[in-house]
Amino acid sequence: MTTDFRDQLSVLMEDPTGFRMFKAVSFGKFSLSIQASYGHYCSPRKTLPNIADYNAFECMLMENGEDINPMEDPRFAGVVDSWNDIGCFVPVFQVQALFERCRTLFVTEPPKGS
Repeated sequence: MTTDFRDQLSVLMEDPTGFRMFKAVSFGKFSLSIQASYGHYCSPRKTLPNIADYNAFECMLMENGEDINPMEDPRFAGVVDSWNDIGCFVPVFQVQALFERCRTLFVTEPPKGS
């Protein structure tokens, strides 16, 4: 059964202007930051109370605290079709694919040195 990434998001902070940050979702050595508010590259680009109402999110992918560009990392081949320093306006289905790939890699990748 697939876990919807949106069910894993919890608010880290929200200020009175509506700028909001979600906690990164962690998978062992992988972290996936998924953001949506008026200050992020999401669609619509405003702070909505229901995160299911977004059709695209701002994302950042990290391994051991270092940024990963999934367009350049073969472990994430074919998951996203656009990425700069961060993922801007990443469609829901691609965020879900990143979430699933991180979860799969955490379960299947052997520790370094083994």
